[in-house]
Amino acid sequence: MTRQRNRCALPGCSGTASGDHTHCSALCRFVEIEMDVVDKMTATIGEVPEIQIAVKSLADALAAYRAEFHRVKKAALDVGMTPAAWRALLRGPANTSVKPPSEANGERLKAPPA
Repeated sequence: MTRQRNRCALPGCSGTASGDHTHCSALCRFVEIEMDVVDKMTATIGEVPEIQIAVKSLADALAAYRAEFHRVKKAALDVGMTPAAWRALLRGPANTSVKPPSEANGERLKAPPA
């Protein structure tokens, strides 16, 4: 049985929503709710450019994140990672015992020169 998939309701998002869901993620749903709140503010009290710009920036940032997430997922699958391994990566606990290469070698990251 195949689940129904619909395009995410958040403008600009390329994600897909499953079943009866209208959004691909809770974040997309949250951003759309906030956009609706700002629309109501604007309709009630008039233009509020700062908050309109902020909520649009939030939506754009989420759309950019989702696009990059899918690009990375595709790249991982293209080099041989299995879908099951990808899901495990996302759902598994963070491996905090692995140190970045710079710390593993006893070096600390240095701030770039000003």
